Amino acid sequence: MLGDIELNQNHLDAAEKSFSKTLALQPENRSALLKHALISLSMNQKERARKDLEVLRESAPKSADLLYLDAVFKYQEGKFQAALSAIQQLLGSQPGHTKTNLLAGLVLYEMKSYEQAIAHLSKVVNRSPGRTEARKYLASAQLLTGDAESAYKTLAPIALTTRDPQVLALLAQTQQSRGNSAQAIASLTQANQLAPGNPVILTRLASLHFQTGDDEQGFTELNALNGAEGQVTSADVIAISELIKKKRNAEALGVANRLIQRASKNALAYNLKGMAQVASGDINGGYASFEQAHAIDPEAIAAILNLAQLDKRAKTIDKSIARLTRYVDQFPVHAQALFTLAELEASKGNRQASLKWIDKALKANPAYMPAHALRVRGLINANQPDQALSAARDAINAAPENSIAQALLADVQYASNDMANAAASYTRLAQQSSTPRLLYRLATAQLAIGKRAEAIANLEKSRGATPGDIETLALLSTLRIAEKNFVESKKLIAELKQRFPQSATGWYQEGQMLDAQGQSAQALEAYRQAHAIANDSRSASYLHMALVRSGQIDAANGLLTTWLSQHPKDGGVRRHLAGFYAQSGQSREGIEQYLLILRQSPGDVQALNNLAILYQSIGDAKALSYAEKAAQAAPKNPLIQDTLGWIQVQSGQLEKGISTLKAAYAALPGNPEIALHLATALAEHGETREARLIAQPASQKLSPQQSALRALLNKL
Repeated sequence: MLGDIELNQNHLDAAEKSFSKTLALQPENRSALLKHALISLSMNQKERARKDLEVLRESAPKSADLLYLDAVFKYQEGKFQAALSAIQQLLGSQPGHTKTNLLAGLVLYEMKSYEQAIAHLSKVVNRSPGRTEARKYLASAQLLTGDAESAYKTLAPIALTTRDPQVLALLAQTQQSRGNSAQAIASLTQANQLAPGNPVILTRLASLHFQTGDDEQGFTELNALNGAEGQVTSADVIAISELIKKKRNAEALGVANRLIQRASKNALAYNLKGMAQVASGDINGGYASFEQAHAIDPEAIAAILNLAQLDKRAKTIDKSIARLTRYVDQFPVHAQALFTLAELEASKGNRQASLKWIDKALKANPAYMPAHALRVRGLINANQPDQALSAARDAINAAPENSIAQALLADVQYASNDMANAAASYTRLAQQSSTPRLLYRLATAQLAIGKRAEAIANLEKSRGATPGDIETLALLSTLRIAEKNFVESKKLIAELKQRFPQSATGWYQEGQMLDAQGQSAQALEAYRQAHAIANDSRSASYLHMALVRSGQIDAANGLLTTWLSQHPKDGGVRRHLAGFYAQSGQSREGIEQYLLILRQSPGDVQALNNLAILYQSIGDAKALSYAEKAAQAAPKNPLIQDTLGWIQVQSGQLEKGISTLKAAYAALPGNPEIALHLATALAEHGETREARLIAQPASQKLSPQQSALRALLNKL
């Protein structure tokens, strides 16, 4: 039939005329009716197609052709569920029918049932490899499910011959996901030649040029796009955002002003202008623009959030809380606004108020991950591991496949020192997406459970996938130093210093390596360089210990004394100095520092415990009081219980001390110091058999207490 020939060559006008002639002679020809109707739908002639449908309905009310055409009609009208019902009837009798599977794939794609769409479209591509439309939708569905590699394989057979700009744009996405930006740019350039001026293609092409550092080409492409009067396009947003990112703030403001001339009643235009003004340092102007954006569109959240950031910067958070509260009174199920209120209250330290807003955000959207994350992180920071674990499981229940929810569970396990489960969780996440942070966390968890080789392999994998972040390089360097692989550690340190010249990390690592090689003088110079760059608590503490190792004790202590006179609230350095005094036998100096720590942090358990030990070392009765305070603050900590129990024994409270030490030993039976204290107390109480049972296994372990334990056993 001539119509079929014209249709196969995609000559729709000629095919329509040919089938019209056929129907004039044979009004009930089902094949001609079906094809004429489908052509009419393709030409957006729905009424003409509807007439063919009615003829088919009268002449063949139960035919497969009628069902198929009805499904196409429903699909075109956006009635996807009705279309799917008709398709399922067809597939019940003809499961392998290519056209029906294609239509099923298209309908399911529109319904966002991407996995099911992939199943039907894969059948079509396998049976008819030349169907470009099927490949296009299949690749798009695969990309939307995160399977970029399969999408690339779907498009590869037609990549060199296609003249379809949409196919080329999809191909560019797959190439970019595979890390080949040059190929992606080439594909989008070809797509732009086939569809000149297409805003989606040009915008993506510009974004890629920005990512690869070709800023001028990116701006040239964006400038080629002219939005309609009154509209703000994605190209406008990207252009202004990129100019701000490149610190070309005056240009960004110029683009924003021209945008407002074109779209003076568009809230987004004023929001973009406000961003450019803030970047230029005009905070008041930015504030006014965001207020104008909010006045134009009271429901738009972007301006409200930007105003909140300015309020936060100006330390007028209450103003933002009031504004956002008014907003959620109007729009009570806006999860992002509710979450921002939770963040603001958390920044003020109002934990209960923050939790209230988190609850409301999750009620509005149970799968809103930022709210889940804020709750979990807050519980981790509050040292409430059981509640944090429960909150992480809530996130997973709300969105089982969400990688952020899975990462929250892994982070809780990591923070709770449950490294075996943390390593398992991070491993599952790494199989989906191996980011440098994730691989670093996985490696540190693996190190904690003794899987050193796997940890190093993951750190090297992270370094191979990206240039390597600073934490990864530093940890690799530390591990190589521990192995005495100084050739490799030297390379890593050189990379750290070359790539991160403003960071002291490379110098810390160099000092560590030189110390390991016994080169204390050279190590001292490395730590001096680190302190000159960082000039912070950590660098001061490292330099102090380097001076100590080189025998310059007075200079070392003078360094920290001067530092603390300039930074009296630096608890980290003060704790370091107090610990040094305690370890070097300078008990009174250590006591002085720990008392200052307690003045700033009255409930500090470590300071209370160490004060008890130091007071006991000089025979001061205050030791017992401080030990009791520490035990009250941390009743389940066996090391704190050990301090209290031993001081009780030495203070004449033998039976009370034994009871306390037994509780500590039960919680931490492998600790040699607790074993020594308990065995000594039991021996003093006349319980020699029990004392031997405690001391014997502990004396087999290499520890500072080993000789004392053996001496006690000999005495017993």
